[in-house]
Amino acid sequence: PALAVQDLWDFFEIVQITLNIISILVVFIGLLGMLSLILIGAQSRRKEMAILRSIGATPFDIGKLIVGAAAIVCGISIGLGVVLLYVSLFVLSHPLYDSYGFFLQIQPLSLQELAILALIECSAILISFIPAYKIYKQSLIDGMNTQI
Repeated sequence: PALAVQDLWDFFEIVQITLNIISILVVFIGLLGMLSLILIGAQSRRKEMAILRSIGATPFDIGKLIVGAAAIVCGISIGLGVVLLYVSLFVLSHPLYDSYGFFLQIQPLSLQELAILALIECSAILISFIPAYKIYKQSLIDGMNTQI
């Protein structure tokens, strides 16, 4: 029996590594999606950025707008994800135990999980510097151009 249990744990370790890799890819694709959404939205906000530049907004101000928006969106997304996790754990814990004898223990997030969430938030903020820079450069060009 000990050999069978060891084989089972080895299998679950492989599954755990695979799921971690999939999670990393999902986060990466989500960050790329956010980047493309900000860049696409920037095209529709060209006049707004040119007006802000014409009334004296500094590059730092425009960067703060873009980076702040990305940070808020990512923070709300992380918060909603954590709430959805705990709601689903709470809703599914009793039916899974009653039907299959599988007990889901609800615990607060560990320090490692909180660090991962903070890393995701920091990654979103860092990625948002790319569109912030592009929007700033485009606003300089639009500021010189009379037709937008």
